[in-house]
Amino acid sequence: MNLPEFAEALTEQSAVGEYHGGAEVRIATTREELEAVARFRYQVHVERGQRSPPGADHLQRMLWPTEPGSPWSFYAVDAPGQVAGCASLWLDLPSRESAERLGLGKVIDRLSMPVAYLDGLTLAADAQWSRRVARMLCRMYCFTRDHGRLIGITHCNPILAAYYERMGLYRCGRPFVRDESGLQIPMVLFLEDVGHFEKIGSLLLLYARRYENDALRVARLKDDFDIRTPFFERTRKPVQPGSGSEPGNE
Repeated sequence: MNLPEFAEALTEQSAVGEYHGGAEVRIATTREELEAVARFRYQVHVERGQRSPPGADHLQRMLWPTEPGSPWSFYAVDAPGQVAGCASLWLDLPSRESAERLGLGKVIDRLSMPVAYLDGLTLAADAQWSRRVARMLCRMYCFTRDHGRLIGITHCNPILAAYYERMGLYRCGRPFVRDESGLQIPMVLFLEDVGHFEKIGSLLLLYARRYENDALRVARLKDDFDIRTPFFERTRKPVQPGSGSEPGNE
C-alpha cells in the first residue's frame, strides 16, 4: 500500500473539507442503514469467515456490536452503493473490561481525558485498503478530533497492525486472544502527533494540520504508554525537509 498516493488522491478531491470522500463515506443513523451494516458484517464474518461471533443474529443474518454504549457506525460504499467497509467508533472506552483486555487499564486510569475506541473494522474482500476505506478512516479521525478526543485506542490482527503503523498508530500493551477473531494487537493513536505523521508520511498529516496540536502534550501522553517504534520506521532514515521524497514507498 502506498499511503502518500492515497494522501495525494484525497487532497485532489478536497478530501478534508467535510471529512470527505463525499457520498462514499457515511455515518449510519437510520434503522435501514444500521441493518445494512449489520448484514454486511454478518456476510464477512459469519458467511465468509465461517465463524459465529457474539452478536450474530442467524435468523436475520445480521451481526451487531456487543460492547456496551452507543457507538457511531461509519461505513463506506462502492460505486453501486453497496457497503464495502465499516467500523464502530465509541467516544470513550465502552467498558473497563475492554481497557483491561487491551492491557491499558492502569494507563486509562491515569489519563485526565476520555479516549476514542475503534472496533469492528470490517472490509469487503475486494475493498482491502481501497481509497474509500482510507477515506472512511480519515473521516473517523476528523470526527474524533471534532469531538475533542486526543487519543484513539483499537486492536487488530497482526497483519493489519503493519498498515495501522503506516497510518501513525503504535503497538502498545500486550497481545491478547479474542475468541471470535484470534490474536489481537492493541494499538494507540496520538491524534496530535503531527511530527510522527510527517516523519512517516502518514495520510493523516493533511487532516491533523487543520487542528491545533500540542507537541509537548503528545510527548507526555506517550510516556504513559508502553509503545514500540514500528519496524519500518526503525529501519528507514527520516525524510529530510524539502527532499520531495516520502517514506514507505514499496
